[in-house]
Amino acid sequence: MLDLLAVPTGSEPAYTATSLESIAISPDATTIFLGGSNEGGLYSRTSGKPLLRIRRDGIFIGASFSPDGKRLATAMSDNEVCLWGRNTGEQLRCLDGHKNLVTDVAFSPDGSTIASAGYEGEILISEVESGKPVTTLSGHQGGVYGLDYSPDGKHLLRWGRQHGALLEYRWRYGC
Repeated sequence: MLDLLAVPTGSEPAYTATSLESIAISPDATTIFLGGSNEGGLYSRTSGKPLLRIRRDGIFIGASFSPDGKRLATAMSDNEVCLWGRNTGEQLRCLDGHKNLVTDVAFSPDGSTIASAGYEGEILISEVESGKPVTTLSGHQGGVYGLDYSPDGKHLLRWGRQHGALLEYRWRYGC
């Protein structure tokens, strides 16, 4: 059992879980997302108090806040990426297209696109506002487990089962 966000010694932890699969911190560092099986939650980083719960069938495998902090994207075990309103917990939309579970998500630095890594070895880039696919990046042998954009948004790093390789895509949307 994990005890998370335990505030001062002797206090009860704000969240306990037998399986923690994902964690993210908001850009303003005030809110933490913790996700596991069938639910996730937003918590105050300073007090550990729960702000809201998000429930959905499946495992919350990865998570990322948008650069403006208004949205949360989650990588789900049912092959989808879900976008949520940070202040309401409302599911805004889900993006499909992966053939297997989604292992990680990352917003571009300008917040216009989201990259999602799949266990099948592909990375899907989608527009945040419309949910429309922009492109698929492939060529990774084995599952992609993690990814992240460079601060300027021109590079996308990925790592996975290809002999533990860290590979880089040079990527620019709208060029």
